[in-house]
Amino acid sequence: MPVLNDGLTVADFKAGPGRFTWSMRPGDLAGFLGTPTVVVLRGGFKIYKLTGDGAREGAYGVTPWWSTVAPWKEDLEGAAGRYEQAVLNGIDMSSMGRYMSAVVIGWNSLKDYIEVAIHPAWEVYCFWGKFAPMKLISGPGDIDKAAEYGAATSPGFSDAVLPTDIGALEAWQFYIPGLLNIHLAGGAQRTQIDAHDMVALGRHFGVAGIPGAGLGATKMPSAAEFMKTTFFSVVQGRDPILKTMDDILKQFESACPSLTPNPHNPGQMTLLRRFCEEGGKYHTKSTDPMKVKNKVAAYVTIARDWQR
Repeated sequence: MPVLNDGLTVADFKAGPGRFTWSMRPGDLAGFLGTPTVVVLRGGFKIYKLTGDGAREGAYGVTPWWSTVAPWKEDLEGAAGRYEQAVLNGIDMSSMGRYMSAVVIGWNSLKDYIEVAIHPAWEVYCFWGKFAPMKLISGPGDIDKAAEYGAATSPGFSDAVLPTDIGALEAWQFYIPGLLNIHLAGGAQRTQIDAHDMVALGRHFGVAGIPGAGLGATKMPSAAEFMKTTFFSVVQGRDPILKTMDDILKQFESACPSLTPNPHNPGQMTLLRRFCEEGGKYHTKSTDPMKVKNKVAAYVTIARDWQR
């Protein structure tokens, strides 16, 4: 079986030209938080990226930057998980990808979702690690692009208001140096979907009934479970107060396994009161976008209603 980057090691991450026909540029090195590990991708492994250039093969090959479609190793979300994060934040996949993958506005429009798979005849060795945080705006010319690239086109979704620092939450990526069409199933063919079209993306991922996705109604889980399993898993990395609120929710779940609060249970009511108090601190002190602060406030309102 042919192998791309056979013998790749961590030492090659910062090495100059030598054993391979490629070398890592300073900007490539800066794209990782710390030093990545070396992994192997075998035939059929699906990868995706958001980009404005179609991820076509050019003079320097196919872009090396990709993410895993299915949850894999430390990435517990995959592409469908990123889509669901976008839905929960009320923004489209393009903007959610920009925030999580730390793509500076001036670098790429991220207008399309591109998906490919490793060719079944090949093994591919590459680097795997965390995205390094970046600044949303790299220069004056990016300011006008921010509104254009963050504009939502799907009904029920809002234009993105991203923070100054992007990539603040944990997300994982591949860097596949030397990648060519011959290493991909289908060669030059790509699965390509408008990254602003949340309905089309939802169908692609087989996700139905998510509020705001335009894919039909579904039974909403209890408010406590919704808070625990979705929203806070997305945003708690933004602010330490959110982490405290998440810890309180976990304590509440232990004290109330049924997730149905009892107003006559002092322990449960104390936890809900603490949750609301932390929510008040967050709203006053946090510099997060108002969209996020409003969503936190909505959950605090639920907790207050439970105390009555």
